[in-house]
Amino acid sequence: MERLIPDSLISVFGNSFTEDDLAGIEKVLQSHLVGGGAKTEEFEKCFREKIGFEHSVATNSATNAFWLLVRALRIGADDEVVLPNIHFHGIANALQLLGIPCQLCDVGSLVPNLSLKSIQGCIHDRTRAIIFLDYGGFPAPVWEIKRYLIEIGREDIKLILDAANSPFTKVDGEYVARQYDFVFYSFDMNKILVTGDGGMVLSNNFEVSERIRSLAYYGIKERQKSGFDKARNGESKWWEFTLEEPSLKMVMNNIAASLGLTQLGQTEECLARRRAIRDLYLNEFALLAAEGMLSLPPTAGNVENDLFLFWVKTHDEGIRNSLARFLLARGIFTTVRYQPLDPSADTPNAHDFWRKALCLPLHQNIEPDVAEFIVSQVFDHFQMSR
Repeated sequence: MERLIPDSLISVFGNSFTEDDLAGIEKVLQSHLVGGGAKTEEFEKCFREKIGFEHSVATNSATNAFWLLVRALRIGADDEVVLPNIHFHGIANALQLLGIPCQLCDVGSLVPNLSLKSIQGCIHDRTRAIIFLDYGGFPAPVWEIKRYLIEIGREDIKLILDAANSPFTKVDGEYVARQYDFVFYSFDMNKILVTGDGGMVLSNNFEVSERIRSLAYYGIKERQKSGFDKARNGESKWWEFTLEEPSLKMVMNNIAASLGLTQLGQTEECLARRRAIRDLYLNEFALLAAEGMLSLPPTAGNVENDLFLFWVKTHDEGIRNSLARFLLARGIFTTVRYQPLDPSADTPNAHDFWRKALCLPLHQNIEPDVAEFIVSQVFDHFQMSR
């Protein structure tokens, strides 16, 4: 049988780099200070000020950022956290390795985020935190959930946002992240802002932030980790340090931070290009949606920058799988995000989404003619299947 799949595929995800990115990295290399340091601190400052938080700690991955946050909050085996069953497995892995019980909740039927209805049966006496994911960038109804927690006298529960999908999502002109107690980010190669690998935790809690910073560097208590800096500041025994508690090295380095800074300066252009592709999809696929062939992601006039994933949802798994194979044979790669953390959990909406949804390419490198080709192939599939 002739192989139909081209050697080069249109990717679901994409990153882009400029001469500014290369120049920034070159400066770090010329300095020889390629580990954590001033450039990392600059990225932390610029990012937290953009989003609107007081404290930030940059890490070498989002998973490790979450790991550090949970440890800093002293959540343990006697506690419980709430998590949607549509979520990245790395977060569940961290909880399992730390021995923290997890209550998996269902998601909404329209968008696979936690909803007020889905969490109401998941709150127990031992609940310490709710971990949200804004699927594809579209915000969960955190305002409703906050009001509900106040009504039931559970303001003590920490609200944590995994902003890997929604680093720049705004509602009514304000970054939605500011509605949460703690937010952690991913900057890996598939994200909107890319540092290669990397993450960050934002908060307004100084004590928790400082504990994260200590745990991110072996558990060393002093904020100044460098012996050079200690010597310059007049410390007589600059080689000594205080170990607060054992930990590992999970800090971001200056090379990644330099890339983060230049990428941050290119954010608006990146988002604009993604928005153009998303809007084209919405307009072109409206006919298929009107005919009941598929459903499209939700939109809201007061929501901006929900631009990480574009997904369609078909009537059943067979149609979804057929569409994915059809597109792959024509050089269009698709995927499904995310696999339910527990396939046996009583979360019907999560399982329904997993069986019927398909993520199409959405990133800043897709040219309009490529987007039109993708649209045409989706239409061809449904025309052939009528």
